[in-house]
Amino acid sequence: MSAEAHVNYGSARAILLTNDDGIHPDKSLILSLASALVVNGHNVVVVAPGRNNSACGQRITLGKALTLRRHPRYENQFGSVEPNGAPKGELRVFSVDKGTPADCIFIAIEPKTGLVAKLGFYPCLTLSGVNYGQNMGSDILYSGTFAGARQSAMYGVPAIASSLDLHLGTSSSTSCKQSCDRAITATVELAESALKVLPKVPLDFGRRNPEAGISTNVIARDETQSLDERTRDAFARGDLVLNLNIPKAWNAEYEMTRLDCLLYRGVVQLEYVPNGKDGHPEETLAIKMRSSGADQMHSKGSDLTAVERGRASVTAVGTWPSPHPLALPGQLMEESVRNGLGWIPHVSAKLQKEILHNF
Repeated sequence: MSAEAHVNYGSARAILLTNDDGIHPDKSLILSLASALVVNGHNVVVVAPGRNNSACGQRITLGKALTLRRHPRYENQFGSVEPNGAPKGELRVFSVDKGTPADCIFIAIEPKTGLVAKLGFYPCLTLSGVNYGQNMGSDILYSGTFAGARQSAMYGVPAIASSLDLHLGTSSSTSCKQSCDRAITATVELAESALKVLPKVPLDFGRRNPEAGISTNVIARDETQSLDERTRDAFARGDLVLNLNIPKAWNAEYEMTRLDCLLYRGVVQLEYVPNGKDGHPEETLAIKMRSSGADQMHSKGSDLTAVERGRASVTAVGTWPSPHPLALPGQLMEESVRNGLGWIPHVSAKLQKEILHNF
């Protein structure tokens, strides 16, 4: 499908934002991120769950009606022009009652009939986050934040998942406010770097013809091409998702990483209830799951070690599981860890090799 045909889905490009923390500004960072992008001149469409969906994974809602709500108050509050008259784009803010991040992407991104198209835009990039709490290692299997980005990539729209190593309950102090501001800066900086190398219109928006996608996505699989060319092509087509994790005390540096190994242990708490629970007379066990108690490998070059060293971790994650026909060669992601990617800010091949050598 030609670029002209894609443009017919909307007249102007926009960045799509979603998350799994919900829409409320006191409980999420999505509107602060939207405001920073609008001030930079980007059109932004926010479509986020109406309530917290942390650790929901890529769950979608089937057989139940969902309600889409627009929030003009948030559009006015976070889309206003800066006092210095800085250029701004348009902001549209929506939430989906009882919806998941994956639901939000389906609603927003469907070519021609989705919300973004109905608003007169077409999506050039999706950002999921900024999430309160890290999403590193095997946590991406549970993460609603990562799921939102991955669902976008499955539609052929390039995507970045962004998370801050800070939990909401600790975000009221001045230092934590500074951490949130750094996370917004890191995410915007990565997004701007990505937009510089992405085509104005997604190469395979909607993935209407998977077989054509396999035949045309040749650069990512061509080992004679440079690493930057191969990864840019994969990212542009949605076959590769960038997973960003920002430390509380970010040092303004980025590091290309691999996923660490996280294994949860001792996370189940059992309480014996001899007289039953919730009106049921039989004996029961009250069960609670807690998120702490993970065994971490701290492997060389991993996202966890980068964040512990104050660097923002950028992990290239394949959208498709092997042996899916669109899955990328495994060595491509490993090369990105060893050599870095020139189109990621502040990551040079020399710095990347020094990071891995000195660890």
